[in-house]
Amino acid sequence: MKSLFCTLIILFSVNSYSYNCANYTKEKPIAMKALKFIKKFQGKFKLGACDVEITVCDGWEETIENRPLAEIMLVDQYDREIYMTLAYPEEQSWYFATKTQINKRMLNFKKWDRYYEEDLGRTEHEQVEILTEWDNVNKISSLHVGMYSTNNQLNQPNGNDSTWSICED
Repeated sequence: MKSLFCTLIILFSVNSYSYNCANYTKEKPIAMKALKFIKKFQGKFKLGACDVEITVCDGWEETIENRPLAEIMLVDQYDREIYMTLAYPEEQSWYFATKTQINKRMLNFKKWDRYYEEDLGRTEHEQVEILTEWDNVNKISSLHVGMYSTNNQLNQPNGNDSTWSICED
C-alpha cells in the first residue's frame, strides 16, 4: 500500500509539471502568437496513429535560460519517440535561429541549431507544422514533426536517418 501511494504521488507530480516562460519572450510578437496558438492544444491526446503530449509554459520569470514556450512529445505509428521544443532565442544568430509562420489555422515553426554536439554533429534542424480543422480551429487535424542533423541525415546507409513523422486524423 505504501508503494502504491508513493507511485501515485510521483505520477501526479510528473503530470502536473509546468515551468515558467522566459520574460524576454514577451517582447517577441511572433513568440507570443505561437504561445497563444499552441496553448489551446496543451495536454495528452491521440492523433491518428500517434500519441501526443503538448506541454506549454505557464507564468513568467526573469531568467538567463533559453526556456521553451512549448514541448511536444509523441510516439508515432512506427513507435519512434520524438521530443521537440518550440524555443525562441533571446537574440537570433547564425548559431541558433528560428522562423515561424502563423495564421488562425496553422503554425509552422523551424529551428536551426548550429552548436556542435557529439551525437548530432554540427547542424540540427527541427520543424513542426500544426494544422487545424477547417471548421474548428481548436482541433488539430495534422501534426508534422521533422528532425535532421549532420549525423542523422536523410536515408543514410548506416541507418542514421533523420526523423519525419506525420500524425493525422
